[in-house]
Amino acid sequence: MMKYLLIAALMLPVSANAVLTDEQINTCAKLSEAAKDTLTGRYKGVSFRAAYSGVKDDMLAIEVVKNAYSQTMFEYEVNISSQLAEFENGWFSGCIQYFESK
Repeated sequence: MMKYLLIAALMLPVSANAVLTDEQINTCAKLSEAAKDTLTGRYKGVSFRAAYSGVKDDMLAIEVVKNAYSQTMFEYEVNISSQLAEFENGWFSGCIQYFESK
């Protein structure tokens, strides 16, 4: 499912005046949620190999996985929660900026 959401994010039309459509914003929300889920999976013990194998045909998903598995792992829940929120927000922000730049 994540693979298809990521592909869709790259295929959406972009308005000329950089005002994003609801569809683009929803795509960014889904992408950022998928990124958060990937990092959460890492904390739950999903191996890099398993995560990578699940998205091996999708370049954007590969970047999400590589980025998630390059993050420092934290022990305390407060740090983990902050990291997950920051990771999700970073992917959402990057996606929004991508659409705005088109």
